[in-house]
Amino acid sequence: MPLGRRPHDPQLDRVRAVLAPLAVSHGVEVVDVVWATERSGRTLRVTIERPGAAASDVAGSVSLEDCAELSRDLSQALDVDDFITGAYVLEVSSPGLERELLRLADLVRFVGMLAKVKLESPAADGQRLLRGTIEAVDGTDEATARFTMRVDGKLHTVAYANAVHAQLVYELATEAKPGPKRAGKSGGKAKPSKARPSAQKSAGAVGPGASAAARGPKKASARSRA
Repeated sequence: MPLGRRPHDPQLDRVRAVLAPLAVSHGVEVVDVVWATERSGRTLRVTIERPGAAASDVAGSVSLEDCAELSRDLSQALDVDDFITGAYVLEVSSPGLERELLRLADLVRFVGMLAKVKLESPAADGQRLLRGTIEAVDGTDEATARFTMRVDGKLHTVAYANAVHAQLVYELATEAKPGPKRAGKSGGKAKPSKARPSAQKSAGAVGPGASAAARGPKKASARSRA
């Protein structure tokens, strides 16, 4: 099934209809709405970001407060309509550092960034999972568009329609280790090398994800139980 295509769910259609005006009033865009199954039960997962968020801003310019406020209003609206049966947890979050790429426009937006893409049919070298940099996207029609990835130094061009799942890959920047101390000509000590800043900070990301760069992928998230 192509990127972002899921079995039709009339219940999620109704959730999106309730969510749409709330998202506008909060100044955010809805990235995705899905059901997820967790140990605690069902989770209605809503992903949002600010319109026009830069590709380097993996948090989508969304704060924890944004998620909490929209979660509160959406929870109240769903309680009024009351069309979801059974208990569930409502989760509103930003896309996160390893956001899923759901449409052709996402590949275009994140050209130059590290991603992994699962293919329905293997690439020319037999790989079904490509992990590398998105180099280019050719075409605007999902049926005929193609994209190119650099994987282990080699370029792979595949049809967009052949991609069944794609997401960004977050890598924590490794710090340069100080070398052994050696005496210089004057007998002084060599200066230790400076650590390279993490990729998250150098990208200029904002929001909760930026402060969590050293701890791995994070995203702004608010949960409420219905």
